Amino acid sequence: MRKLALRALAGLLLLVGVATAAAALHARNAIANGALEKPVICLNARHYDVWKAGTIPPKRMDGLLAQQVRSYYLNDEAVGMGNWHLRGAWAQAGLWLGYSKSQRQSMAMSVIKRMDICLQDRERYRGKTAPPASK
Repeated sequence: MRKLALRALAGLLLLVGVATAAAALHARNAIANGALEKPVICLNARHYDVWKAGTIPPKRMDGLLAQQVRSYYLNDEAVGMGNWHLRGAWAQAGLWLGYSKSQRQSMAMSVIKRMDICLQDRERYRGKTAPPASK
């Protein structure tokens, strides 16, 4: 009985190790293939000045990167909400496990630098700091 429990525990640990490595490789593959190149969201007026200055909450930073990785794999494909959340959680786990906090901060800032301001807020920034509209 004890031997069986030890084997089950060893199998569980092996499964967790493989899942951890797979999540990290999932995120690294997306990033290596350009997941951070084209932002999938825009910045609203409330966040534009603050985020462009580099002040982004750590939880939002990780969420932004996970959203980029998830969107890279979905490629504008419509999926159910459960699938969408699972893919986001998998991407976020891979980012946490595969990159340090400083690396994630640097990657998030590279995405934010490419972000446009949302269309409904563009008029407020006309002639100020807003980038030109994307084509």
